[in-house]
Amino acid sequence: MKHSKNIKRRAVAIYLFMILLALVIIIQPLYTQIFESHLYNTENYNVTRTVTVPASRGNIYSDDLSLLATSIPEYEIRWDAKQVDKELFLDEVEELSSKLSELFNDKPASDYFDYLRKVWAKQSRYALIKRKVNYNQLKLLKQFPIFSEGRYKGGFQYKQLNIRQKPFQQLAGRTIGYHKKQSKSVGIEGAFNYDLKGKNGERLEHRLAGNEWMPIRERESFPGKDVITTIDIRFQDIAHQALEDRLYFHDADFGTTILMEVATGEIKSIVNLKKVDED
Repeated sequence: MKHSKNIKRRAVAIYLFMILLALVIIIQPLYTQIFESHLYNTENYNVTRTVTVPASRGNIYSDDLSLLATSIPEYEIRWDAKQVDKELFLDEVEELSSKLSELFNDKPASDYFDYLRKVWAKQSRYALIKRKVNYNQLKLLKQFPIFSEGRYKGGFQYKQLNIRQKPFQQLAGRTIGYHKKQSKSVGIEGAFNYDLKGKNGERLEHRLAGNEWMPIRERESFPGKDVITTIDIRFQDIAHQALEDRLYFHDADFGTTILMEVATGEIKSIVNLKKVDED
């Protein structure tokens, strides 16, 4: 009898163990799927990536070579503190802080000093210094203490962004047009996009902590070709004002005017306007 009871106890124990094991086998995948799925995302195993470096679009000119549309470069300045040795940093960080404060005039030198010291202490690889930096500012930054040592000794890095601008604002705006991948392109920007767009480059980037991506190397992009139009900006201005006056005078919804030089067939101005409701 006693032997029989021991067998029953062992059987119950084995049965309970098997149930517990089955529950663990079932629960573990569910827990992983619900709470840890982000850890097994394929993106987390990609320590490098290749991104497109957009080429600078070509300029669009009037007949007298006045700029109708151009790409203005803006730069994002980053700093790789790990590239800078201790002696160089301690010797020049104060002067660098003063020059950054003087150049951007956005905060005191002491704030830059504290920030740079924290970045260097953490050995951050891709710390943000400033966004929306113009070309003249970039040239000055390259001469600043520490930064003047370049990328591999001074940790100085920058990323270029090209911003499309129309110097004459709305004048000939519709004729110049725009190019958008998400929608239909119009005007000269759309019609001559193949020539204007240039050839994109590529940048290899390495992923850092905090999902920051640091450039490693870059294949240079090639700027697009310029387009010279027959538009005379003086006639364009006159036609724009005249059409705008007529729209209001006749309470018209829209209007178009085209001025052509008969002898050559060249279009000297073309204006498309529509009435804007005043609330």
